[in-house]
Amino acid sequence: MVRRSRYLILLCLVLVLIYIQQSSVLHAKQESTESQTEEGGPEEGESEEEEPEEPIRKFSLEIPEPSGANGYYTHKPEVRLTHESKRGVTRYRLTAAGDVTAEGKLEKEGMIIREFAEGENHLQVWMEDEEQNKVEGYEEKVTLKIDTQAPELRMDVSGGGRAWHREKAEIYAEAVDPVSGIEKIGCFTEGELTGQTEKSKTVFTIRRSSTAGQAVTVMVTARDQAGNESRRTEKVHIDGQAPIVQIKGASDYLITSRPVALAYEVDEENILAETQEETVWENVDGQRSVLTDGTWVSHGTKKILERTLREDGVYRMRLQAKDQAGHRAESELQVIIDQKNPIIRKIDQLQGKYMKKFSWNYPAGEWIFDFTTYVYEIRLDGRLYPAGEEVTEEGWHSLEVRAEDAAGNTATAKAGFVIDHSVPKIQFLDVEDGKRYEEKVTFRVKTEKKEDQIDQIWINGERQRTDPGKAAYQYTLEEYGNYEVQVKASDRAGNQTEESILFQVAEKKNPLQKIADPLIRRLGLSEQKNSREEGKELEDRGKASPWIIGSMFMTAGIAGGGGWLILRKRNRKR
Repeated sequence: MVRRSRYLILLCLVLVLIYIQQSSVLHAKQESTESQTEEGGPEEGESEEEEPEEPIRKFSLEIPEPSGANGYYTHKPEVRLTHESKRGVTRYRLTAAGDVTAEGKLEKEGMIIREFAEGENHLQVWMEDEEQNKVEGYEEKVTLKIDTQAPELRMDVSGGGRAWHREKAEIYAEAVDPVSGIEKIGCFTEGELTGQTEKSKTVFTIRRSSTAGQAVTVMVTARDQAGNESRRTEKVHIDGQAPIVQIKGASDYLITSRPVALAYEVDEENILAETQEETVWENVDGQRSVLTDGTWVSHGTKKILERTLREDGVYRMRLQAKDQAGHRAESELQVIIDQKNPIIRKIDQLQGKYMKKFSWNYPAGEWIFDFTTYVYEIRLDGRLYPAGEEVTEEGWHSLEVRAEDAAGNTATAKAGFVIDHSVPKIQFLDVEDGKRYEEKVTFRVKTEKKEDQIDQIWINGERQRTDPGKAAYQYTLEEYGNYEVQVKASDRAGNQTEESILFQVAEKKNPLQKIADPLIRRLGLSEQKNSREEGKELEDRGKASPWIIGSMFMTAGIAGGGGWLILRKRNRKR
């Protein structure tokens, strides 16, 4: 084995020596030929021994135009490299990010270079001669930018894609492209550009509302510097308006005397989440109840409930609605139904009444009763009467009150009354104050006006029986003595008066007593007293008067007899 290796080495050395020898011979011939050419060539008749060498020709490099923007290839190109020369070699080297991705040499024909990486690729092509020396002017360096991938795009909807958004929705977009970088991010709503930015991270606000519950289509695009584009699409539900709620058929705070037909109406362009209706009826007695009649009926985007209010009372309606986006709407209405006339009180109490004066100063709420508000007017004797004014004019008066409530119901009340502030007059008939009556006396006591009445009668301090409303009484007194009669009377207006008289009932007098009476009075033996004590005095004196009267009659008889005798004598002389 060792011997064989030696033979092989020896053979190689022999071959090298032969090659060197042949190369030197060829070189010498070439120099001889060149020298002959410079000197004018060989003489005529001499034949050319060798042809001159062909010059080295430059390679051919075919690079397609960039398919993307900004000089980028969005698809990996095919670069054709062709070796055009019969001499020399064409060499190439392809590097990316500092690494050699491809290299080689061409001695004939050509090849296609495809080994391009993402990003910048640097292609160097040059030629070398037979001695591996670079041929000057036969070198090219080309940079090819490759970006075949679309940006990585992330799209998020605030609150989630299935949620309903109030008035607007926010779209969060973020794009990443590690090769060429992001050129712009755009947002389109239903195909229309909403906005765009050169930033790699942004927020777009969508304000287009949904219709009939249908979602709005939102698309976000991201484009890199090479022209690659990514797209993401989301369905977004946006409700920009609250439901429209109305209670139709009456104005707020309506007061009417007729039934009211109402329509509760909710209009929502998308989807309702909830609807609440409440009607509270408070009757005239203050009792409350909630009405539950009626059914909701759908008409397109509207829901309608119809109800008729018929009973008297206060109705308070409330209608609320909420859509899927959370918008709330509310409507309230109050209606009063009053089908009855106002009630007027106290006026009838004045009918036929007598009073010293008139003044109507009551608050309206004490004598006018109605379920609603009202207006009224008072007329006295046909003229407007200001409440609280005092009237003292005597006589008959007529009062009229008219009230009208807010529903248009009316009521009227009338009354007639008498104003009388004069005291009643008491009359004593068949008896006189200070008179003396023999044996007995019958007299009457009455008021001047029949409508007045005697309230109390006292005879010598003893109260007599009286009947309410009676205006005349008759008494007969037969017992001897002094009498005092006291009378109190009043009229219907409440005016009162009091009168009294003194008189005497005594034994019937004989002729002598009648003759002596004037003398007794002249002598001051008899004096009328108006007081009860003086009456007793008169009674005591009356017990002693028979003796005095007797002596007076005797004196009068003697005087009379003497006078008669004197008169008789005179007549005889004639």
